[in-house]
Amino acid sequence: SEPGTWIGDALFGTGLSKPMQTGLFAETVQAINESGCPVFSVDIPSGLAADKPWENSVVVKANFTFSFEQPKLSFLFAENQAFTGSLRIVPIGVHQQFKEGTQTSHFLITHTGVSELKRSISPFSHKGTFGHAALLAGGYGKAGASHLASAACMRSGAGLVTLFTPDELIPLVQTALPEVMVQPAGSGKWVEPFRFDADRFSSLGIGPGLGTEQETTVAVKNLLAEFGGPLVLDADALNILSENKTWLSFLPPNLTVLTPHPKEFDRLTRVHNSCMDRWKTQVEFSQKFNCYVVLKGRYTSVTTPTGKTFFNTSGNPGMAKGGSGDVLTGLLTGLAAQDIPLMDAIIQGVYLHGLAGDLAASDLGREGVTAGEIIRYLPAAFQSVFT
Repeated sequence: SEPGTWIGDALFGTGLSKPMQTGLFAETVQAINESGCPVFSVDIPSGLAADKPWENSVVVKANFTFSFEQPKLSFLFAENQAFTGSLRIVPIGVHQQFKEGTQTSHFLITHTGVSELKRSISPFSHKGTFGHAALLAGGYGKAGASHLASAACMRSGAGLVTLFTPDELIPLVQTALPEVMVQPAGSGKWVEPFRFDADRFSSLGIGPGLGTEQETTVAVKNLLAEFGGPLVLDADALNILSENKTWLSFLPPNLTVLTPHPKEFDRLTRVHNSCMDRWKTQVEFSQKFNCYVVLKGRYTSVTTPTGKTFFNTSGNPGMAKGGSGDVLTGLLTGLAAQDIPLMDAIIQGVYLHGLAGDLAASDLGREGVTAGEIIRYLPAAFQSVFT
C-alpha cells in the first residue's frame, strides 16, 4: 500500500443475513485485512453480525468504526473489539420519538438516564428513613474486603450500616470505620453460624472476603433461608452457591442481585465460548431464578427477571483492581436499603460506581485508581449525577 492510504469499508451493513466465509466478498475482506492500511468502517465492520454471534465469519478488522445513533449490540462484547477498533457513535438526525417508541429489551445506562432517577427527599428525613443495611463480609487475611464494602455502603446514603464479621476482625474495622456498627459472626477467623435478626434490616449483602470454610457455608445457607428482603450476593457467596446450586431456590424472588465476574458466572452456570454467549445465558438465568444479575465487565450488563438487559456506559480499565467488586457490593446493598425501587437502585449503583472510577482516573491516571479511591470519589459521582 502507498503511504497515507486509508481504506473505507462499507461493503455490508446490519442487514447481512449470514456469515461471510467464501467467495469474492470474503476474499475482498481478507485483502483489506492484509493490506496494512488503516481501515475505517461505516456503521459496522463488514461481516460482523449486529445482534448475534457468528462463528467462522470473515470480518473487516477496522481501526475506527463510525456507527449511527446507537451502538450495535455486538459492539458491547469484548470479542468484537478486535473488529471495531476505536468506536465513534455519530448522530444522523433520527427523531427522538422514534427511538423512544422502538420496542427493545436492550438499554444503555447513561448519565442522563440515571439523573432522571433522582428522588425527592423530605427535610424531615432521619437515619431511619434511609434504611438499615447489613453486610456479611470478611475472613482471615481479607478484612480489607469487609472494610471496602462497609465504607462504600456508608457512602451510598444508607442511614445505618451493620457489618457482621468474624470476631478477630472486629477491632480492625471498628477502628477504621467508626460510623459502621460491627457485630460478631463467629468467634474466630472465619464466619460461623450466628444469630441474625432479619427483621432489623432493610437489605443484606453477602460475600466479600468470606472464604468458603464449611462453617461459613452453613452460615450463608442459614441467611439465605432467613432473609426475605433485598439481597446482594458477591464473591464467595457466589462460589458457595456454585457448589450448592439447589440453594438458588432459597433466593427471594425479584429481590436478589447477583454480582459475578465472568468466571464466577461460569461456575454458577457453564463455561462459555464468548461474552455474547455468556450474556444469553445471563438473560435466561435471571428469568429462570427471578433475580437480577450484574455481570461485571467493560459494559457491565444488568439482566432482569423480565428478560431486559441494561448495559452500563461508565467505568474504565483502571478499575480492574482487587477490591473494586467489594465496593460495588457495598454500594448496591446501601442503595437497596433505601426507599428506592430495586431496579433503580441497581442502575444507580452500577453507573455511580463506574463514574467514581472515571473521576478517579481523570485526576490520578489509570494506574492510580484503587478500590479505596473509587470510594473516595463516590460523593463527587453522586453530585455529578444528582445536582
